[in-house]
Amino acid sequence: MSQLQRYYKKAFQDYIYILPGFLIIALIILYPLGRTVFLSFSASDDNLSLTLANYIRVLNGSHFFDMLRTTLVWMILTVIFSFILGFGSATLIDQDFVTHKNVWRSILLLAWITPGVVKAQSWKWLYSYDFGMLNHLLVSLSIVKEPVSWLTDPHIAFMAVVIIQVWSEFPYTMLMVSAGLQTISKDYRDSALLDGVNWFQYLTHIQIPLIKDIIFIAILISTIWAINTFAVIWIVTQGGPARATSVLSLDIYQKFLMFDLRGASATAMLQLCISMLITVFYLSRTNKEGA
Repeated sequence: MSQLQRYYKKAFQDYIYILPGFLIIALIILYPLGRTVFLSFSASDDNLSLTLANYIRVLNGSHFFDMLRTTLVWMILTVIFSFILGFGSATLIDQDFVTHKNVWRSILLLAWITPGVVKAQSWKWLYSYDFGMLNHLLVSLSIVKEPVSWLTDPHIAFMAVVIIQVWSEFPYTMLMVSAGLQTISKDYRDSALLDGVNWFQYLTHIQIPLIKDIIFIAILISTIWAINTFAVIWIVTQGGPARATSVLSLDIYQKFLMFDLRGASATAMLQLCISMLITVFYLSRTNKEGA
């Protein structure tokens, strides 16, 4: 057997080993994605007519751009506040005066590892106008004179749901940043202190540049999660009140409930394009900084 034959035999065996995993991925990811693309461009179930009628109908919808704006504002606020809390928590826990670091990390991670339905339902009870613990506490401390309509006031409901998302997602950023901080040698900090560098200079000129790749990954994943958020908003407000918390992912689900599969598929593809554009933007900026 020649060397070329042995190479092809080895390559064939390698592909045989990964074939089961590829078939599973194709079944649960590639087929649904392909079916969604097909429905978004089709006028009927029989053929792929390559029509843009579904996209035009979605874009001409009375509330599409309102939901798009709400989605983008939701993404920006949740990602920014999640990063600030996560980075701040990780930096604080990494300080020498903090003992039992792993215990504190484990406590903070509880908010992230708890199932989303449980978190959403718990916060919904917490925000309850009549029986919520939050209103009871605020009234008892005389911070407010009467209970706050957390989930029924359009001006408050959006930020109330943002708080839930930030609380549940910032531990992921904390975990990623903590992992990055543990890779930084203490010699950098000791040398910086000997040179008279203060804490803020050390943070901005040494610590953050050393873990910027990890920060980038954490922000990117948090952004994608924010765009695709569904369970928290649906359970707590179902997009209300007055569509104040209605985002694209909820619109996709509501179209699906009304058996508008083509409209739901077109909206899903638009949402996917937004995620891809943000990802490409992040990657391009990272590559430029690296260059």
